[in-house]
Amino acid sequence: MARRRRRFRPRRGDAQAPPSAAADARPGGRTSLLFVLLVLLVGYWLGRIATLVPTDALPALDITAALLCAVLFAVWYRRRAREYLATRQAAERERRASARGEETTE
Repeated sequence: MARRRRRFRPRRGDAQAPPSAAADARPGGRTSLLFVLLVLLVGYWLGRIATLVPTDALPALDITAALLCAVLFAVWYRRRAREYLATRQAAERERRASARGEETTE
């Protein structure tokens, strides 16, 4: 019995959310560069402020800088993790479709 090839059609339950406007506006490379520039700028200004602040207030400034860096790193890491997972899921869908012999729309 001959196998029929059918076109790939997404199931009704497999709807995906539309991409955000920010994802459309900035490709991955420019976002990474923007992030690096932002971190360098924040570090520069924290260094400038640290030279003007009396030594009694430096621990508070250090804690603030550490928290700010932690938040910036968490935002960056979460964005990269989402991109990585999306890439893996797309590759897995492609692999499954090719194993079934279906055509993909990508």
